[in-house]
Amino acid sequence: MFRKILSLGIIASTLLFGCSSESEKEKDTLNIGGTAFRKGDLMTEDVNLGEMAEFNSDAPGTSVKLDRSFENAPPMIPHNIDAFLPITLKTNSCVSCHMPEIAAAMKATPLPQSHMTDYRPDIAKTDGKYAAAPEGTVVKKDLKGKLSATRYNCNQCHVPQTDATVMLKNVFEADYRVEKSKSSSNLNDNITEGVK
Repeated sequence: MFRKILSLGIIASTLLFGCSSESEKEKDTLNIGGTAFRKGDLMTEDVNLGEMAEFNSDAPGTSVKLDRSFENAPPMIPHNIDAFLPITLKTNSCVSCHMPEIAAAMKATPLPQSHMTDYRPDIAKTDGKYAAAPEGTVVKKDLKGKLSATRYNCNQCHVPQTDATVMLKNVFEADYRVEKSKSSSNLNDNITEGVK
């Protein structure tokens, strides 16, 4: 009986100290000082994220535009947007300058045709079942110059340029098929690439 109790005691203490030391190892591993974007303990939200980046304060039409990050990437906004937010159901100040019919007069970048195209398939009910376009089909409905509701919330994809510096070097290099792709979209022409 004594041997059983002693054996159980040894097993229990081994598990207790083994788990405890494993827990300490795990804690040390997680508290390694952060990541390339964040310093401090990763297990707490009580960290200093460093200096916040400042967004471009230039007025529209006065700043330098950056190339797109890659072909058809949403371009960054080269001007201050404080006066244009929030975008609401009733108000979208972005379109007052960027709609194609006014953009030239405003010296603004016109919205591309992809923003005036609905890519969502119609949903049809047949025999009690709902179905969309067959798989592998790309639906393109020209909205005749009207902004697609799916493109209405501009700052969902477009963000202001900033002076942010990160601790991790970006080695990505964009490969544009044509020079024009650095500053304009060809998505509407190429939307079916890779689709059977």
